[in-house]
Amino acid sequence: ESTQRDCTGHCDLEYEMNPILTTADLAYIAGLFDGEGTAGVYQTSKRPSLRPQVCIAMTDRDPVMFIALCFGGNVYTCNSTKGSKKVYKWVRGNRLALDFAREVLPYCKNEYKVQQLETITKHYTAQLAKLTQRYAL
Repeated sequence: ESTQRDCTGHCDLEYEMNPILTTADLAYIAGLFDGEGTAGVYQTSKRPSLRPQVCIAMTDRDPVMFIALCFGGNVYTCNSTKGSKKVYKWVRGNRLALDFAREVLPYCKNEYKVQQLETITKHYTAQLAKLTQRYAL
């Protein structure tokens, strides 16, 4: 059976980042990411470039809203094809995905999710090296 989700294409809510996070907050968010999140560097469709992105999707609204309050970002409401429950999807991209990766990475336990977050940090390290080399005096 397909588990694709039909997302509405527009942002239901948009949050600004809250810079004060406790160790407990970061550990909790890392646990949510370990179980329900995904991250990577994806090809954009509009222009030939790569875009880092992190996402956490689940049917429980409150944890998704908590993540949005902590890290900012967009929250979308999606419909699951397998049931009647709404799915809440938090998304953060580009440099802000890097901020999430750096903050949450030390607390992640799922090795596959650790690799996903490391892909984002490596992407930005490589991009920074290219820019530094290009604009070195």
